[in-house]
Amino acid sequence: MRRRALALLSGILLLGLVPGSTLATVATKDQSYTSVPESLGAGSINLAQTFTAGITGSLMSVDLWMNGDGAHPITVTIESTSGGLPTGTVLATSESGTPPTGSGGWTSFSFSAPYSQTALTTYAIVFETGGDNAVWGSYVSGSSTEQALAWDGSHWGAVAAGGSSYYGDFAFETWVEAAAAPTPTVDYVSCTDSSATVSFVGVPTGDYIQLENSGDILSAGPPPDTGFSNVVILRSNFFWVLYNSSDVQVGDANNFAFADDCPAAASSPSVSPSPTPTPVSSLAGATAAATITPPPTSTDTGGSSNGSAPLLALLICLAFSGLGLAAVETQRRRIGS
Repeated sequence: MRRRALALLSGILLLGLVPGSTLATVATKDQSYTSVPESLGAGSINLAQTFTAGITGSLMSVDLWMNGDGAHPITVTIESTSGGLPTGTVLATSESGTPPTGSGGWTSFSFSAPYSQTALTTYAIVFETGGDNAVWGSYVSGSSTEQALAWDGSHWGAVAAGGSSYYGDFAFETWVEAAAAPTPTVDYVSCTDSSATVSFVGVPTGDYIQLENSGDILSAGPPPDTGFSNVVILRSNFFWVLYNSSDVQVGDANNFAFADDCPAAASSPSVSPSPTPTPVSSLAGATAAATITPPPTSTDTGGSSNGSAPLLALLICLAFSGLGLAAVETQRRRIGS
């Protein structure tokens, strides 16, 4: 019993040493076409199916609906495209897969070195059926940039039927481990007291930013859109949301306060107040306000009574002085006689 417990504990410890990415590798189906009513290609011919990646991430494997004799394994490659056709530049090569016998089924082709695909980029799944293998799919009306192709020895051409009015699509699935979505961050181009032009960095290709307030869409553009211009600033809280090219929300709402993120309007220059007179000490030691002597009042040349008062006072003084002198002289004469 003790040995079993030790073995279980050792297993748990070893499991903890396994990188998280190894345990958590989960691929999701990105692009696919699953209609398989008929065989579109058989024998030893080179075929291709183009597709446009929907998400950015690691292309882990592709599936093709095939059947065969069960004895001829094949491989597939991922190639870049130009004008909707494979360029011959191999981006990834799969491990071999053997199509099942009978009516067929999905044959998986895994990539030991997954390719980092980019959303909205067109790639090609290129393969050779080989032996008695066949790939299935269906025809659709009208041409498409994403379609089944066949190599005729000199160039690629569409797999068509009905006088080239119907074009084929091989049944396929791509399985991708999505890359961690970057978190957009705000970057202001300009911001005034009444409006703002806002841009974001880190917006995934094909996604766009939408500004909202209480469910009302305030600003959004056709994807890809990484910002908004001339948004009226109401100095209240808004929030922005990340959406993908299918108008599906792919990120949580982010609170967005213009009042905090926009710089305040420049204030008017302040005017310094007039200096306060410095108090001076009085003779008694108490503090008193400084006395400012006003300038002399100009003399009124129009004969104002205020101007003649000093002269009258002087004359009265002289008259009393004269009377006083006369009295003194009279007293001296009496004494002398």
